[in-house]
Amino acid sequence: MFKIYFALTISIASISMAGSLVRLCGAHPFIIAFYRLLFALILLFPIFLPKFLKSYKSIPAKIYFKIALMGIFFVLHFYGWFYAIYMTKVANATIAFATNPIFIALGAYLFLKEKLDKFIWISIIMGIIGVTVLGSEDLSLSPKSFYGDLLSVIAGMIFATYFLIGKSLRDNSSNNANNVNIDNTVLMYLVYFFALIVASIVVFVAKSPILEINQREFYTLVALTIFPTILGHALLIYALKEMKASIVSAATFVEPIVAGIAAYFLFAEPFTVKIAIGYILIISGLSLLIFSNKK
Repeated sequence: MFKIYFALTISIASISMAGSLVRLCGAHPFIIAFYRLLFALILLFPIFLPKFLKSYKSIPAKIYFKIALMGIFFVLHFYGWFYAIYMTKVANATIAFATNPIFIALGAYLFLKEKLDKFIWISIIMGIIGVTVLGSEDLSLSPKSFYGDLLSVIAGMIFATYFLIGKSLRDNSSNNANNVNIDNTVLMYLVYFFALIVASIVVFVAKSPILEINQREFYTLVALTIFPTILGHALLIYALKEMKASIVSAATFVEPIVAGIAAYFLFAEPFTVKIAIGYILIISGLSLLIFSNKK
Protein backbone atom coordinates (compact mmCIF):
# COMPACT_ATOMS: atom_id res chain seq x y z
CA MET A 1 0.00 0.00 0.00
CA PHE A 2 2.98 2.32 0.44
CA LYS A 3 3.19 2.77 -3.34
CA ILE A 4 -0.48 3.79 -3.47
CA TYR A 5 -0.12 6.26 -0.59
CA PHE A 6 2.99 7.73 -2.20
CA ALA A 7 1.22 8.10 -5.56
CA LEU A 8 -1.75 9.76 -3.85
CA THR A 9 0.53 12.18 -1.99
CA ILE A 10 2.34 13.23 -5.19
CA SER A 11 -1.01 13.51 -6.95
CA ILE A 12 -2.61 15.84 -4.39
CA ALA A 13 0.53 17.98 -4.13
CA SER A 14 0.65 18.33 -7.93
CA ILE A 15 -3.06 19.10 -8.35
CA SER A 16 -2.81 21.72 -5.61
CA MET A 17 -0.44 23.74 -7.81
CA ALA A 18 -3.09 24.16 -10.53
CA GLY A 19 -4.87 27.25 -9.21
CA SER A 20 -1.72 29.32 -8.78
CA LEU A 21 -0.32 28.19 -12.15
CA VAL A 22 -3.58 29.06 -13.94
CA ARG A 23 -3.55 32.54 -12.35
CA LEU A 24 0.13 33.00 -13.28
CA CYS A 25 -0.53 31.87 -16.85
CA GLY A 26 -3.28 34.42 -17.46
CA ALA A 27 -4.37 32.86 -20.77
CA HIS A 28 -8.02 32.24 -21.71
CA PRO A 29 -9.49 29.04 -20.16
CA PHE A 30 -10.10 27.55 -23.63
CA ILE A 31 -6.43 28.00 -24.51
CA ILE A 32 -5.18 26.62 -21.18
CA ALA A 33 -7.32 23.49 -21.50
CA PHE A 34 -6.28 22.93 -25.13
CA TYR A 35 -2.53 23.14 -24.47
CA ARG A 36 -2.61 21.16 -21.20
CA LEU A 37 -4.19 18.26 -23.05
CA LEU A 38 -2.07 18.61 -26.20
CA PHE A 39 1.21 18.73 -24.26
CA ALA A 40 0.13 15.77 -22.12
CA LEU A 41 -0.53 13.66 -25.23
CA ILE A 42 2.86 14.60 -26.70
CA LEU A 43 4.80 13.82 -23.51
CA LEU A 44 3.02 10.53 -22.79
CA PHE A 45 2.99 9.19 -26.37
CA PRO A 46 6.29 7.18 -26.17
CA ILE A 47 5.00 5.40 -23.04
CA PHE A 48 1.44 5.01 -24.27
CA LEU A 49 2.00 3.57 -27.76
CA PRO A 50 3.69 0.21 -26.95
CA LYS A 51 1.23 -0.46 -24.10
CA PHE A 52 -1.77 0.40 -26.25
CA LEU A 53 -0.63 -1.81 -29.14
CA LYS A 54 -0.49 -4.78 -26.74
CA SER A 55 -3.89 -4.19 -25.17
CA TYR A 56 -6.24 -2.38 -27.57
CA LYS A 57 -7.85 -5.60 -28.89
CA SER A 58 -8.84 -6.66 -25.39
CA ILE A 59 -10.71 -3.42 -24.62
CA PRO A 60 -14.42 -3.69 -25.58
CA ALA A 61 -16.34 -0.86 -27.25
CA LYS A 62 -18.37 -0.08 -24.12
CA ILE A 63 -15.15 0.69 -22.26
CA TYR A 64 -14.07 3.15 -24.96
CA PHE A 65 -17.47 4.81 -24.57
CA LYS A 66 -16.91 5.22 -20.82
CA ILE A 67 -13.43 6.60 -21.42
CA ALA A 68 -14.86 9.10 -23.92
CA LEU A 69 -17.36 10.22 -21.26
CA MET A 70 -14.49 10.64 -18.82
CA GLY A 71 -12.70 12.85 -21.33
CA ILE A 72 -15.78 15.03 -21.88
CA PHE A 73 -16.39 15.57 -18.15
CA PHE A 74 -12.65 16.09 -17.61
CA VAL A 75 -12.40 19.03 -20.02
CA LEU A 76 -15.74 20.48 -18.84
CA HIS A 77 -14.46 20.62 -15.27
CA PHE A 78 -11.38 22.42 -16.65
CA TYR A 79 -13.51 25.16 -18.19
CA GLY A 80 -15.61 25.70 -15.08
CA TRP A 81 -12.70 25.84 -12.69
CA PHE A 82 -10.42 27.96 -14.89
CA TYR A 83 -13.13 30.60 -15.26
CA ALA A 84 -13.67 30.49 -11.49
CA ILE A 85 -9.96 31.15 -10.84
CA TYR A 86 -10.24 34.45 -12.73
CA MET A 87 -13.51 35.43 -11.01
CA THR A 88 -12.52 34.87 -7.37
CA LYS A 89 -9.46 34.27 -5.18
CA VAL A 90 -7.32 31.20 -5.76
CA ALA A 91 -8.08 30.10 -2.18
CA ASN A 92 -11.83 30.61 -2.62
CA ALA A 93 -11.95 28.68 -5.90
CA THR A 94 -9.90 25.82 -4.45
CA ILE A 95 -12.01 25.64 -1.30
CA ALA A 96 -15.30 25.66 -3.24
CA PHE A 97 -13.99 22.98 -5.61
CA ALA A 98 -12.88 20.92 -2.59
CA THR A 99 -16.54 20.11 -1.92
CA ASN A 100 -16.31 17.43 -4.65
CA PRO A 101 -15.59 14.58 -2.16
CA ILE A 102 -19.15 15.02 -0.84
CA PHE A 103 -20.60 14.30 -4.29
CA ILE A 104 -18.09 11.50 -4.90
CA ALA A 105 -18.83 9.79 -1.58
CA LEU A 106 -22.59 9.92 -2.21
CA GLY A 107 -22.16 8.76 -5.80
CA ALA A 108 -19.87 5.90 -4.75
CA TYR A 109 -22.44 4.83 -2.16
CA LEU A 110 -25.39 5.02 -4.58
CA PHE A 111 -23.86 3.75 -7.82
CA LEU A 112 -20.73 1.78 -6.91
CA LYS A 113 -22.17 0.19 -3.74
CA GLU A 114 -19.20 1.32 -1.63
CA LYS A 115 -19.74 0.91 2.09
CA LEU A 116 -18.93 4.12 3.94
CA ASP A 117 -17.91 3.36 7.53
CA LYS A 118 -18.16 5.88 10.35
CA PHE A 119 -14.52 6.95 9.99
CA ILE A 120 -15.04 7.98 6.36
CA TRP A 121 -18.17 9.95 7.25
CA ILE A 122 -16.43 11.66 10.18
CA SER A 123 -13.47 12.47 7.94
CA ILE A 124 -15.74 13.97 5.27
CA ILE A 125 -17.59 16.03 7.89
CA MET A 126 -14.31 17.29 9.36
CA GLY A 127 -13.12 18.15 5.86
CA ILE A 128 -16.33 20.07 5.13
CA ILE A 129 -16.01 22.00 8.39
CA GLY A 130 -12.35 22.65 7.61
CA VAL A 131 -12.96 24.08 4.15
CA THR A 132 -15.92 26.06 5.53
CA VAL A 133 -13.66 27.67 8.13
CA LEU A 134 -11.13 28.45 5.41
CA GLY A 135 -13.86 29.85 3.18
CA SER A 136 -15.35 32.05 5.90
CA GLU A 137 -12.00 33.80 6.22
CA ASP A 138 -11.74 34.66 2.53
CA LEU A 139 -15.43 34.93 1.63
CA SER A 140 -16.15 37.88 -0.63
CA LEU A 141 -19.69 39.19 -1.09
CA SER A 142 -19.09 40.75 -4.51
CA PRO A 143 -21.29 39.25 -7.26
CA LYS A 144 -18.30 38.28 -9.39
CA SER A 145 -16.63 36.38 -6.54
CA PHE A 146 -19.91 34.73 -5.58
CA TYR A 147 -20.43 33.44 -9.12
CA GLY A 148 -16.80 32.32 -9.18
CA ASP A 149 -17.31 30.30 -5.98
CA LEU A 150 -20.55 28.83 -7.35
CA LEU A 151 -18.83 27.90 -10.60
CA SER A 152 -16.13 26.12 -8.61
CA VAL A 153 -18.77 24.00 -6.86
CA ILE A 154 -20.33 23.11 -10.23
CA ALA A 155 -16.86 22.20 -11.52
CA GLY A 156 -16.50 19.97 -8.46
CA MET A 157 -19.75 18.18 -9.32
CA ILE A 158 -18.54 17.63 -12.90
CA PHE A 159 -15.22 16.34 -11.57
CA ALA A 160 -17.09 13.94 -9.29
CA THR A 161 -18.84 12.44 -12.33
CA TYR A 162 -15.51 12.02 -14.14
CA PHE A 163 -13.97 10.52 -11.01
CA LEU A 164 -16.73 7.96 -10.46
CA ILE A 165 -16.55 6.77 -14.07
CA GLY A 166 -12.80 6.38 -13.58
CA LYS A 167 -13.36 4.34 -10.42
CA SER A 168 -15.74 2.02 -12.27
CA LEU A 169 -12.93 1.33 -14.76
CA ARG A 170 -10.06 1.10 -12.25
CA ASP A 171 -11.84 -0.90 -9.55
CA ASN A 172 -9.70 -3.85 -8.49
CA SER A 173 -12.39 -5.38 -6.29
CA SER A 174 -15.01 -8.03 -6.97
CA ASN A 175 -17.52 -5.21 -7.63
CA ASN A 176 -15.86 -4.43 -10.96
CA ALA A 177 -18.33 -5.47 -13.64
CA ASN A 178 -16.03 -4.45 -16.50
CA ASN A 179 -13.58 -7.34 -15.99
CA VAL A 180 -10.96 -5.43 -17.98
CA ASN A 181 -7.61 -4.52 -16.47
CA ILE A 182 -6.70 -1.30 -18.26
CA ASP A 183 -3.18 0.06 -17.88
CA ASN A 184 -3.32 3.45 -16.17
CA THR A 185 -1.20 5.20 -18.81
CA VAL A 186 -3.42 3.84 -21.60
CA LEU A 187 -6.57 4.89 -19.74
CA MET A 188 -5.41 8.45 -19.02
CA TYR A 189 -3.96 8.93 -22.49
CA LEU A 190 -7.32 8.03 -24.03
CA VAL A 191 -9.10 10.32 -21.55
CA TYR A 192 -6.83 13.20 -22.58
CA PHE A 193 -7.32 12.29 -26.25
CA PHE A 194 -11.12 12.48 -26.10
CA ALA A 195 -10.90 15.61 -23.96
CA LEU A 196 -8.63 17.22 -26.56
CA ILE A 197 -11.18 16.51 -29.29
CA VAL A 198 -13.75 18.52 -27.31
CA ALA A 199 -11.20 21.24 -26.51
CA SER A 200 -10.22 21.51 -30.20
CA ILE A 201 -13.85 21.93 -31.26
CA VAL A 202 -14.32 24.63 -28.61
CA VAL A 203 -11.26 26.68 -29.62
CA PHE A 204 -12.28 26.37 -33.28
CA VAL A 205 -15.86 27.53 -32.68
CA ALA A 206 -14.72 30.29 -30.31
CA LYS A 207 -11.93 31.32 -32.71
CA SER A 208 -9.46 31.33 -29.82
CA PRO A 209 -5.98 32.66 -30.77
CA ILE A 210 -4.11 29.49 -29.80
CA LEU A 211 -0.94 30.57 -31.64
CA GLU A 212 -0.67 33.85 -29.76
CA ILE A 213 0.90 32.73 -26.48
CA ASN A 214 3.87 34.48 -24.90
CA GLN A 215 6.88 32.95 -23.15
CA ARG A 216 5.39 33.15 -19.64
CA GLU A 217 2.19 31.47 -20.78
CA PHE A 218 4.18 28.73 -22.53
CA TYR A 219 6.26 27.86 -19.46
CA THR A 220 3.26 27.86 -17.10
CA LEU A 221 1.34 25.67 -19.56
CA VAL A 222 4.22 23.18 -19.55
CA ALA A 223 4.21 23.21 -15.73
CA LEU A 224 0.43 22.72 -15.72
CA THR A 225 0.88 19.74 -18.02
CA ILE A 226 3.65 18.02 -16.05
CA PHE A 227 2.34 18.55 -12.54
CA PRO A 228 -1.48 18.83 -12.24
CA THR A 229 -2.29 16.98 -15.48
CA ILE A 230 0.20 14.09 -15.69
CA LEU A 231 1.43 13.63 -12.11
CA GLY A 232 -1.79 14.94 -10.56
CA HIS A 233 -4.78 13.46 -12.35
CA ALA A 234 -3.06 10.34 -13.71
CA LEU A 235 -1.80 9.28 -10.26
CA LEU A 236 -5.18 10.09 -8.71
CA ILE A 237 -6.88 7.63 -11.06
CA TYR A 238 -4.05 5.14 -10.44
CA ALA A 239 -4.82 5.21 -6.69
CA LEU A 240 -8.42 4.18 -7.43
CA LYS A 241 -7.23 0.69 -8.34
CA GLU A 242 -6.65 -0.23 -4.69
CA MET A 243 -8.59 2.36 -2.68
CA LYS A 244 -12.24 3.37 -2.31
CA ALA A 245 -13.39 6.35 -4.36
CA SER A 246 -14.65 8.01 -1.16
CA ILE A 247 -11.23 7.72 0.49
CA VAL A 248 -9.22 8.92 -2.52
CA SER A 249 -11.56 11.85 -3.10
CA ALA A 250 -11.67 12.86 0.56
CA ALA A 251 -7.87 13.00 0.49
CA THR A 252 -8.25 15.94 -1.90
CA PHE A 253 -9.43 18.02 1.07
CA VAL A 254 -5.72 18.68 1.61
CA GLU A 255 -5.63 20.61 -1.68
CA PRO A 256 -6.78 23.92 -0.10
CA ILE A 257 -3.87 23.67 2.34
CA VAL A 258 -1.21 23.41 -0.36
CA ALA A 259 -3.01 25.92 -2.58
CA GLY A 260 -3.34 28.35 0.33
CA ILE A 261 0.37 28.14 1.12
CA ALA A 262 1.25 28.73 -2.55
CA ALA A 263 -1.20 31.66 -2.78
CA TYR A 264 0.35 33.17 0.37
CA PHE A 265 3.78 33.34 -1.23
CA LEU A 266 2.71 34.13 -4.80
CA PHE A 267 -0.26 36.46 -4.33
CA ALA A 268 0.10 37.60 -0.69
CA GLU A 269 -3.21 35.99 0.29
CA PRO A 270 -3.31 36.11 4.14
CA PHE A 271 -2.60 33.30 6.64
CA THR A 272 -4.64 33.70 9.85
CA VAL A 273 -5.76 31.77 12.94
CA LYS A 274 -8.96 30.68 11.15
CA ILE A 275 -6.94 29.30 8.28
CA ALA A 276 -4.70 27.39 10.73
CA ILE A 277 -7.80 25.89 12.41
CA GLY A 278 -9.15 24.83 9.00
CA TYR A 279 -5.85 23.15 8.17
CA ILE A 280 -5.84 21.24 11.48
CA LEU A 281 -9.38 19.97 10.89
CA ILE A 282 -8.53 18.79 7.38
CA ILE A 283 -5.32 17.04 8.44
CA SER A 284 -7.14 15.35 11.35
CA GLY A 285 -9.79 14.12 8.92
CA LEU A 286 -7.12 12.70 6.65
CA SER A 287 -5.59 10.83 9.58
CA LEU A 288 -8.96 9.15 10.13
CA LEU A 289 -9.04 8.18 6.45
CA ILE A 290 -5.67 6.43 6.73
CA PHE A 291 -6.90 4.58 9.82
CA SER A 292 -10.13 3.59 8.04
CA ASN A 293 -8.28 2.30 4.96
CA LYS A 294 -5.92 0.20 7.13
CA LYS A 295 -8.94 -1.40 8.81
